[in-house]
Amino acid sequence: METVEIAVIGAGPVGLTLACLLAQRGLKIAVLEARTERSPHSRAIGIHPPALDILKTLGLGEALRAEGVAIGGGQVFCDAQKRGRLPLSESPLALPQARTEALLEARLEALAPGALRRGCEFKHFVQDADTVQLFCTEGETLSAALVVGCDGKNSSVRTRAAITQTGARYPDRYLMGDFADDTEFGSDAALFFSRQGIVESFPLPHRKRRWVARLGEASCPQEVESLATLIFARTGRRLPVQTCSWISPFGIEGFVADTLLQGRIALLGDAAHVVSPIGGQGMNLGILGAAALAHAWNGAPESLESTLATHRRLAQRVAQRAEFNTRMGRPLPIYDPRRALIATVLALPPLARRFARSFTMRDLA
Repeated sequence: METVEIAVIGAGPVGLTLACLLAQRGLKIAVLEARTERSPHSRAIGIHPPALDILKTLGLGEALRAEGVAIGGGQVFCDAQKRGRLPLSESPLALPQARTEALLEARLEALAPGALRRGCEFKHFVQDADTVQLFCTEGETLSAALVVGCDGKNSSVRTRAAITQTGARYPDRYLMGDFADDTEFGSDAALFFSRQGIVESFPLPHRKRRWVARLGEASCPQEVESLATLIFARTGRRLPVQTCSWISPFGIEGFVADTLLQGRIALLGDAAHVVSPIGGQGMNLGILGAAALAHAWNGAPESLESTLATHRRLAQRVAQRAEFNTRMGRPLPIYDPRRALIATVLALPPLARRFARSFTMRDLA
């Protein structure tokens, strides 16, 4: 039976970040990933400044900046009329998650060759006071001092550990797609508040742009033409539908695990907390948690109790913020206090700066 200090379950951006940080400390680790290949599609595209700071410590700063698009601000529209621009003193980076994962995977291979085991699916574990024994596909077993579940919102680690979670699914549904960028927005994001629901638009590398629209209450065909129709109705802009490279519907959930540490089992990322993707803070929250755990670990699970309890409270705060973002994206009647809020934030620089710090998560770091 192979022995490692920490076994990470899941090779998404959070699991890979954690593994790199631990390997950088010289710890013996293993990363178990059921998928034999990375997904080419990317729901998460935004890396906020606090997460960028962490990734820079892994030597990835230049590569990320070279591949990504620095978002300089957000142009705000109400009913297709421009109301102003929200500048960002620190730019988030727009980069598809698949590329972030690829850079992290290459860095992990450089730090700890062979640590990532693709096609190795976690099945169950047995823990005692000193170790955790992991049982995987193909009869492979591992012994670890700590197991960290970074295996997504349907986490097998969380299920096997019988850790409950608190939260709810929301009625909101969205449709998003990636298209060639034929707008004048440049490196800005654009937010369109309308009486039918929000439309969001974000720059991507290679002159592409992601468009996201809240679906109506009635069922809507989840096709490129449907997304283009929604966006034209709310913004007056026609998408180059023939250039669409990916389209995907998604729903909104908000869950936080009731504990992030049970014995020698810890949870991070979506296994620990699922927040609304509106605002793009979920992956970044997971990266912050990875850095906190990697810094706090001293060989005993007791060293993580305070750190993970603090991170859980942070997750609850981010979940509340994400819920606010989701509510702001719902249909905006002509007489609605949200219109006054949008106008006030844009008109008052101190409020605009405060909102910008919240959007970029700098107020959490």
